[in-house]
Amino acid sequence: MGYKSKSGKVAKLIDAEAGTLFVGDATETLAGDSWFKIVNVAAASTLPFGVGRIFKSPPTASAITPAVGDDLYPLTLTQICKLDASFSAGTGTIDVTDDCSEGYNAMISDGFTDLSGSAGGFFKYSETDSSLVAGQQKYINKFLDLMTDDGAGTYSITPKNDDAVLLFILKNSDETAVGMVQQWIVVEAIISSLTMDNPLKGVQNLDFDWSKGESPAGLYQRTTNATETVF
Repeated sequence: MGYKSKSGKVAKLIDAEAGTLFVGDATETLAGDSWFKIVNVAAASTLPFGVGRIFKSPPTASAITPAVGDDLYPLTLTQICKLDASFSAGTGTIDVTDDCSEGYNAMISDGFTDLSGSAGGFFKYSETDSSLVAGQQKYINKFLDLMTDDGAGTYSITPKNDDAVLLFILKNSDETAVGMVQQWIVVEAIISSLTMDNPLKGVQNLDFDWSKGESPAGLYQRTTNATETVF
């Protein structure tokens, strides 16, 4: 078997937005080939992985019927246009060096992994009315109130909201044929910093850093079926 490397340009950074809670009633099936986040699991559940996990449902022909007590959020995925995106992982250590360590520092794992990353992109304005891309407004709203004025006397405000976001990184977006294995990094993220520069000789940017939130993270590997659109 041969292996190959890929350019970073085929990786897509994606924001996932939760919709209206789906409450299992043992009769209604999940939409096929759709993303969900599990928030409650019944004793008789057939949902995969467990509470807090993300999964993509099978085709409609093999639809899952959530049990009473199964609660899920359907997810809508939107690409975040990026220049660069990074993902970093590190393991904490405990120093166990003593006088029997033969001149070397000795460490053991503390059992905790730190996940973090960053993404860089450009500020995007609508060509029709110069409004901002909705996805960018969402990330700015992590640090600033959003205030709107329609110029005719109607005003609204969306208070700063620093809740976690769901970030997906599709590593191999260039291979979507049936039978190919999609490689998704899935993480709940706290947006920890935001930078918007205005260079005299450059493009206005929108960059952010993130750290892992409370929900589990993972590498999600999905074999593409004949009925789905990968993204």
